[in-house]
Amino acid sequence: MAKPKAGLMAGVVMCGLIGVLCIVIGFLATSGDSVKCADKTMEPGQKCLLVTDTETAWHTYDEMKVKTAESRQVMRIVFFGGGALFLLIAAGSLLAGRRESRREAQQVAAAQAWTQEG
Repeated sequence: MAKPKAGLMAGVVMCGLIGVLCIVIGFLATSGDSVKCADKTMEPGQKCLLVTDTETAWHTYDEMKVKTAESRQVMRIVFFGGGALFLLIAAGSLLAGRRESRREAQQVAAAQAWTQEG
């Protein structure tokens, strides 16, 4: 069986590691259920003052809980999707490299057979 080239293998390994790392980070970053206002953990009944470019408003614990859940969902999609994409790229590159290496091995074998006949 033909082996892919070393440079290709390094790229496949790097893409695979990045993919796994994205998935792990996505899992760790989106786990938990704490609700925060800036850097402080909120408790039920508290309010949070959010200041943005367009508005300044107080938000209740329940509103912040919804906002936190929405942002965690977006992070999950980005990290898991990115990780899956890198893993697909790694798998596709590995398969393409194996196919190319097999083709090169067949060409070398055919050339050797041709030179031995003549």
